[in-house]
Amino acid sequence: ADAGFTLRLDLRGLAAYESYRVEIVGDAGEPAWRQDRVAASGEERLEVRVEQARLGPGTYWVRLSAAEGSGQPRLLREYALVVEP
Repeated sequence: ADAGFTLRLDLRGLAAYESYRVEIVGDAGEPAWRQDRVAASGEERLEVRVEQARLGPGTYWVRLSAAEGSGQPRLLREYALVVEP
């Protein structure tokens, strides 16, 4: 069974927001996983549990966006994620 994993994202240097969107996309931008309304775990980091993600081996991008009202989330930062077999 896939137990999932925890992402710990560095927020240093970013403005604080009430909540964030964290999404994982494949190398070509195809969505693989997303969590909305994620609160920061402190001033400098955000932790989110990725449960049973269907991520095969490869390179992915973790996108951190700010949830701003009813508009489109604003991309703040991208992180590379490599999943090994």
